[in-house]
Amino acid sequence: MTQTPHFSSWQRMRKELKSFLAPSLADRVDFTVTSYRKAHDSFGHAEVLVDGAPVTNFCSIKKGMRACVRWDDESSRCIPAPDYDPHAADFGQWDFIVAAGFYLTRPVRESLDGVEDAPDHLHTATIRRCLALMDRRVGKRTLQRMAGQMTDAPEIVRFFYELRCEADGLRDPAAEPSASSSA
Repeated sequence: MTQTPHFSSWQRMRKELKSFLAPSLADRVDFTVTSYRKAHDSFGHAEVLVDGAPVTNFCSIKKGMRACVRWDDESSRCIPAPDYDPHAADFGQWDFIVAAGFYLTRPVRESLDGVEDAPDHLHTATIRRCLALMDRRVGKRTLQRMAGQMTDAPEIVRFFYELRCEADGLRDPAAEPSASSSA
């Protein structure tokens, strides 16, 4: 079982995340994590801010409310909603922190390819891929080669791909009209 990387503080992790941002995004993107001290298990939320506005909200409390409809006292476990999909893009604060820790301690290629090496953390691959798309080590040619993969990618991944392409002045090849439709 893969262990979650340990960072001494959120501020140190945030500083490292920001140090890997592409120069075109360095002044535009920020990360925040808020833990509610009086909440059970210090639940809270994490956000990625673009131009000062939150574009994601990884909220543990909302995730828990969607995942658990009621508590079964006899079996001492949560009864999930019938339509709850644990593989859906439903992220909590700790999903973001775990994903950021893995992203910072592994090669960027693993995160960019969406390799899932921690099956006990369902969402780390998606979040790690979002972080890798904003990474300064990912070049324009790599972004251009990824255009075809973005049609099947989750919405959040497509958002960060388009943000990076726009910031670097790349046209999205998937959005360009084909030669046959221009005739």
